[in-house]
Parts: sequence; C-alpha cells; structure tokens
Amino acid sequence: MASSISRPESNRTSLGLSWQRVAALNPPPRSLHELKQGLLCVWSSFPIPVSDNLINSMGNRCRQCIQVRGGHIPY
Repeated sequence: MASSISRPESNRTSLGLSWQRVAALNPPPRSLHELKQGLLCVWSSFPIPVSDNLINSMGNRCRQCIQVRGGHIPY
C-alpha cells in the first residue's frame, strides 16, 4: 500500500476527496472558522500515511509551481 500512496495520482485523488468531503459538509460552512473546522475534521479522517505523504509532497509541488511560474503542474 505504501508504494501506491506515494504516486502523484494518489495525492491528487486524496486532495480531491478531501475537497469533496468539505463540499459535502452539512450544513455547509458559513464562515472561515467553520471551514477550518471542516477541513480539520476531513484531514483527521485520513490514514496517517496518506496525510504524511501529502505533507511531504508539498515541497516538490511548490518547487514545480515556481518553475512553471504558477502554471499547470502534473499533480
């Protein structure tokens, strides 16, 4: 499972699922505080290896964004 978690597609899928879960919050967040609480709830539901991999991939994502000057990156 660890090898499948490290793939960029898995990162994209995990991030997509997190936004889908936030969008599905009922009632929807009406303030920045409620959005923050919803995001914390969603993130805490991820298995630790998935969260760790997403966090560890951020440096590479930022470097790629800088290289393409904010354009599209393959994540």
